Amino acid sequence: MPEAAALAHGAELNPDGHGYAVVTAQGIVVGKSFDFEEALEKFTHLRHEHRGGPALFHSRFRTHGKTSMANIHPFMVNLRSSTVLAHNGILPASVQPSRGQKKSDTRIFAEDCLGESMSDRFDDDAVRFVLERWLGPWNKVVVLTVDPAYAKQSYVFNENAGIWEDGIWYSNSDFQPPVQFDRVGYSGMCIACDSVDTADPTGICLVCDKCVECASRPGDCARWCPRVWSIPLCDECELLVDECECATAANIVVDADETMPIELPTTARLSALAGSPTRLSRRDNAG
Repeated sequence: MPEAAALAHGAELNPDGHGYAVVTAQGIVVGKSFDFEEALEKFTHLRHEHRGGPALFHSRFRTHGKTSMANIHPFMVNLRSSTVLAHNGILPASVQPSRGQKKSDTRIFAEDCLGESMSDRFDDDAVRFVLERWLGPWNKVVVLTVDPAYAKQSYVFNENAGIWEDGIWYSNSDFQPPVQFDRVGYSGMCIACDSVDTADPTGICLVCDKCVECASRPGDCARWCPRVWSIPLCDECELLVDECECATAANIVVDADETMPIELPTTARLSALAGSPTRLSRRDNAG
C-alpha cells in the first residue's frame, strides 16, 4: 500500500481527476472522483479489504480531451470490465483526439484502438516489444486484469521508465516531495550533470539529454519544473511547443468519429522479433 503522502504529492501536481482499481476475488473494483480525499479514502478501505491482488491509483494532469469523469483513469480495455488500463505520458498523434473530440488520448487508446489482436496477447514478448516501441520511451502503461486468458493479473509497459520504491511502482517522480531550489531560474549549470552553458533553446542539456531545470528526460518534466511554465503552449494541442506533434501529425489526424487502430507486424515479423532476445524484455508483475 503506497503512503498517503506520496499519493497526495502526486494529486497536488495532477489535479484533474483521481481514479483507482483494485483486483478482488469478485473482479476489478474501479472508482473515480474529482475529490482526491474521497478517492483516497475509498481506495484505502478497498485495499485493506483486498490485499492479495494488485492495485493501482492514478491522478490525471489533462493534456488531451475534456476534464470530465469519463476521462479519469483507469479505462476498460476494449470496453470489457475484466481488464483496465491507466497511463502516464502523451500518446502518439494517431490516438490523440481531433478538434471537438471529448475523449482523452488514453481513453481512445484503451477503448477504441487497443484491439484484441494485441490486448489478448500481453504475455507474448514480441507483442509487448511492439507495443512498447509504439508507446515510445516516455509513455508508461499499467494493465490490471482478472481475465483467465492472461497468465498474470498485472502488466507494466516501459517499467524501467518508472520508479520502484518499497515495493510500489510509480510512473514518475511526482510522488516525491517537491524539491526546493535556492536559485531562481536557470543558473547556467545543468542540474543533472553539472555541465555549464550546455542547454539548447528548449532547456534540454546537450550533454546528458535531460532537462537542465529538473533532470527529467524530455517530455517527462516534473510539474513544478520552471521549464514547464516558461515554454509557451501550442494553440492546437495545449502541450509545450517543444513536445507537441501537431506539425508532424497534420496528415494523420483522425475525424471526430474515427480512430486509427495500431497495426501489428505480420506473423513472420513477430516470429523474427521473438527470435531476438536482446531486443525483448520480460516484465514482472506490478506491485
